[in-house]
Amino acid sequence: MSDHDDAAQKRIFRFKLEPLCAHVIATFAHEFRDVDRIEFRLQWERLLGSVGGEPIRTDIDRLELSGCNGDIENKLFKSARYYYRKKTDEPNKESEKRKKYVPLSKALVSAMDVHISNVILSMKPSEGFIDFEVVHGRCVREEMSMLNVTTSEDHHVAMNKIKKTYKNRYFLATTRDEAKKIGAL
Repeated sequence: MSDHDDAAQKRIFRFKLEPLCAHVIATFAHEFRDVDRIEFRLQWERLLGSVGGEPIRTDIDRLELSGCNGDIENKLFKSARYYYRKKTDEPNKESEKRKKYVPLSKALVSAMDVHISNVILSMKPSEGFIDFEVVHGRCVREEMSMLNVTTSEDHHVAMNKIKKTYKNRYFLATTRDEAKKIGAL
């Protein structure tokens, strides 16, 4: 199997913007945060038609080449309007005190790693977790009951912690594979 075939099989689940593009969008959204939707759209179109919109157009082309489908320009508009416009650079002053970290058992984490290495090319992270629950149900239930006892968290919080750990480890495995391929070139 060639490197081209590996790249064709590699699916990307979350596309990231280039930092310059994200900065241009954030600056634009902040500047026009108080205008109505129609005026915001008009200013967006004006930005894309100007020299200032070049980083956005470049990133749209890059995303299309890397396999992002759909109306990317519209997705970026919605991101500017509904995410960047409300985002602030200031940390939340009323931030809660951080909870004590409770690790998952090494047996469960190693079972996750083995499962992920077996399904990484054939399933999305969400599908992989569902399959992991089916295959390793007893182990997941034991871990949930142990989390419930040690942290006094309810069933849903414990399940979300296990799910989040699985998806994070899936992401780490995909980035590790990417780094190995880049290093092999």
